[in-house]
Amino acid sequence: MAKFDVEGARAAGYTDAEIADYLAAEEAFDAAAAREAGYTDADIIGYISAAPAKPVKREPEPDRSAAQYAGVISSALLPYATAAGLGAAATGIPTGGIGAPLGAAAGVTSLGVADLGTSIYNVFAPAFDAKTIPLPSETIRRGYETVGIGRRPQTPEQEVLFRTAEGAGGGLSGATAFRELARTTTPGVTRNVMRELGRGPGVQTAAGAGAAAAPTIAREYAGVENPLAQFGLSMAGGVAGGRLATPRATPVTREQLISQAGKDYRRAEQAGVQFDTAAIADLSQNIRRSLSQPNLQFHPRLHPRINVILDDIDEAVTNAQTNGVPISFSQLELLRRVARTAGKSIDKDERRLASGIIRQLDEFVASPPANAVIAGDAADAATAIKNARTSWRRMSQVDAIDSMVEKATNSAEGLSANSLRSAARTIANNPNKMRSFDPDIQKQIKSLTRGSGGLSTLQGFGTFGPRIPTTTPEMLRAIPAAGLLSGSGAALYSGSPELAALGLTVAGGGLASRAAANKMALGKVAKMTNQAAGTPAREMFRPQIASQVAQQFGTPETAANANEKTVAIPPEMQSEMNAWFNQNPRGTADLTEYANFRRGLDAKYGFALNNPYEDNPGIKYFVEQYNNPKAAVSLTIPKINTMRR
Repeated sequence: MAKFDVEGARAAGYTDAEIADYLAAEEAFDAAAAREAGYTDADIIGYISAAPAKPVKREPEPDRSAAQYAGVISSALLPYATAAGLGAAATGIPTGGIGAPLGAAAGVTSLGVADLGTSIYNVFAPAFDAKTIPLPSETIRRGYETVGIGRRPQTPEQEVLFRTAEGAGGGLSGATAFRELARTTTPGVTRNVMRELGRGPGVQTAAGAGAAAAPTIAREYAGVENPLAQFGLSMAGGVAGGRLATPRATPVTREQLISQAGKDYRRAEQAGVQFDTAAIADLSQNIRRSLSQPNLQFHPRLHPRINVILDDIDEAVTNAQTNGVPISFSQLELLRRVARTAGKSIDKDERRLASGIIRQLDEFVASPPANAVIAGDAADAATAIKNARTSWRRMSQVDAIDSMVEKATNSAEGLSANSLRSAARTIANNPNKMRSFDPDIQKQIKSLTRGSGGLSTLQGFGTFGPRIPTTTPEMLRAIPAAGLLSGSGAALYSGSPELAALGLTVAGGGLASRAAANKMALGKVAKMTNQAAGTPAREMFRPQIASQVAQQFGTPETAANANEKTVAIPPEMQSEMNAWFNQNPRGTADLTEYANFRRGLDAKYGFALNNPYEDNPGIKYFVEQYNNPKAAVSLTIPKINTMRR
């Protein structure tokens, strides 16, 4: 060590006993034995100060070569590759290779189950004074390292790389294995579960990588060791990774809807469907008979639009009978469009009656009576026309939503959560407009109008954000922000900068809340538009992501000590640890001696007693690495297992 300024320490108020103890700890000198032999503190100080300084032993620089990084990645992936290879060999060799895929899948699945089971065992082992055991995957990894295959991480970034690769490999191999097992399992609950766990291999790969990387980054770079925080980070990382890898459906455009509707209408016409005139006449009579029921209360003068529909149907039948020709599918579709127009009447009775007529026309086309079709493919035409109507309805809904957004954009306030809610309210309060939307879209319009899902709350906080009002309603909404800023200015003027800063902070939060509300409202509209257009919903992989979080979170050491409180290591304790290593150079350390020394050190500084260090797999591995001159090891006492008595 560098020459210690003894006189300077004495001038600073330190006693000779304190100086002697400090120097003895730094130089691994047994001060207690020297005092028992009759030497004074001054003698000890003089002896140590006169002794030549020991050379500082420098740890080798960590390996950052490309070969090291490749070795770290291979070490992370080797257990899965080994399990797959052994499983493939076990079933492939006897079957001539036919059973190899199934064996590989079973091998990977078995390794995952064994790792999970071992982790659970290690959590509860200390409570029963049982020994923890290394994970099967870790045992495989160490076996390869003994023959020089794979490398351990030596730096924080390498540890992150190692865990990320391990998580990604576990996610991909697990998903692939379950897909293969589902393919060969007989139908039933087990097969359905395996098929579900095998969905989205890319999503599971990303989720596994995120679930492993997030807590590792926090642990390596921010010292986050708390198990709950680690679990939360693992969950957040898994969800984020899986979400990013989940593919988004391509939105269906208005032009695509128009094109598809045109194709379906042409397909219906090309089917060449011709209906027997007598069958249509019977249909007309059935419709009139249904309208004559007392509960419907149809009257030609009270419901003129409905009467027009009935007259048009009778006229089509009369013309066909006069000319001796059948009635075409196109003619029947035109009659339906007339009924559809009546269905938009402001009279609710006419709307109700028109709906019944349309239903009977659709049922006739979808399931025509026997001998009603005298030419063409009625089933194909019915399917085509149904698809065409769906496309036109979707296009109509998209146009209505676009008009709502345009109305909000052209308002005095401009496009915002408030203007969108106002435009949606106009539709929600108009029964005629609401009927043009599917039930699910109607619910979303009402949800936007009410500000559900936290939207109204964000808007409420947003009133504290400054704004430039241009209308009377906006002036009213600007009052809270104006009062807040005025108060902040008054506080600053009166010499209260803390209150002024608080007011400005609240104002800034108001701006952020208003921006978040605008974004949420636009998101609701986008969801509404996509659903109205028939864009497939984004596929979700919640069970698969949760599975990866469960597999990647934590280590046996972390889990086993989840209930222990970690505290900082005293510098003096670390100094004694360094002194022990100076006395036991690399290549000479004995596991039993190290374990005894650590237990004595724990007892001296008030930490947990009688830790079985010689039985701890992590300690065993550490001593092995310490005795390997080429391995980079840290001599810092870890925070794990440091619960004070």
